[in-house]
Amino acid sequence: MNRSVFTFTMLLVLGAVATGCNPSFTAITAAPPGKVASLNDEDHEIVLSRGVAVAVECTYEGPCGNMSAVSTDAAIAEVHTAYLDSLEEYAGREGRQNRSAFVVSGRAPGSAAITVRSSDGDVVFAVTVLDD
Repeated sequence: MNRSVFTFTMLLVLGAVATGCNPSFTAITAAPPGKVASLNDEDHEIVLSRGVAVAVECTYEGPCGNMSAVSTDAAIAEVHTAYLDSLEEYAGREGRQNRSAFVVSGRAPGSAAITVRSSDGDVVFAVTVLDD
């Protein structure tokens, strides 16, 4: 294999590995009637009505390891890591495991960012809080 083909192949492999390392996020609670709580995992966006909170689970081949979350503006979007008292079975993992999650509360209309860090990768969510 010549050097340029090898380099190109390695770049493809590294690119596939780098893009595949982000954890997945799933909303595990819903908004009250007439309010909004939506999560777009693909675009890393969360939209909430003021006064509404949403719990979000973080997974990557099981629960995200060593997860933490911080908001750029807690006056708009407050975030806390959460303890879930239920265990979950994950493919490829033996036994039931604690779930990894955080809760975002819409405190005031506006925009903020939430950075979620874990040993499985870091993700920044754009958060919009609506005044409805």
